[in-house]
Amino acid sequence: MPAPTLEMERSLAGPSVRYLACLDEVGRGALAGPVSVGLTVLDLQELVELPEVRDSKLLKAARREELAPVVREWAAFSAVGHAEASEIDSLGIVEALALAAQRAWFGVVAAGGRADAVLLDGKHNWLKRPEESLFDLFGTAGDGAEPAGLFPADDGVAGLRGGGTAVVASVQSAPPVAAAAPGQVATSVDIRDIPVTMRIKADMDCQGVAAASILAKVERDAIMAALAEEHPAFGWNVNKGYGTAAHKDAIRQLGPCDHHRRSWKLL
Repeated sequence: MPAPTLEMERSLAGPSVRYLACLDEVGRGALAGPVSVGLTVLDLQELVELPEVRDSKLLKAARREELAPVVREWAAFSAVGHAEASEIDSLGIVEALALAAQRAWFGVVAAGGRADAVLLDGKHNWLKRPEESLFDLFGTAGDGAEPAGLFPADDGVAGLRGGGTAVVASVQSAPPVAAAAPGQVATSVDIRDIPVTMRIKADMDCQGVAAASILAKVERDAIMAALAEEHPAFGWNVNKGYGTAAHKDAIRQLGPCDHHRRSWKLL
């Protein structure tokens, strides 16, 4: 299988497009745990190849963990955001994906990052703004802060919640984004207002998206390993929340726990 390249990313460069946000999700089809969105922002005027990256599904866990810090150093900005099982149940998977992406984006904005365009894996734009959205409840986003009262109380799972869900690394000298006026969301800050290019199998073809998938997979796997210590019977350290036979057998015997997506067909 051909390695990902920067051909697609370079094709999106232009007079008004210097910074490109590349997104990919992991955990969409799991029965338990969060859905996670990785985000890398590339400076299209300073691109260098990162030929060792692959879609996270094609890499062994040890190799993903080796590459994650390399990706953070390579990207102008990077972040991961999560939406937990209860949010998936209450919002639906599409809105939960958008919420996870928005959390990652808050981290980039808080670090002074920006993007002029978005490259999104797949054929369905789950970033598209719905007619009514929970994001309309947001207050000022210019400092990357999340609104109080939007997310549930902490349950002790480090790295899963609101202010701590966006992980930013390798912050470099991108021009800062202008802050929103009090009580408003700046359109330059809201990732849903940035033009999106869809690319089927972008995680296979595009280095920026493959790199984002690695960050998301490494962080989500770590979350599932931590949750496995609380609920060892479900084997999340091995199956990462997906519907393996052993996982489903444990659900039959014990019933679902708080980290299962109860609105889904679990069995």
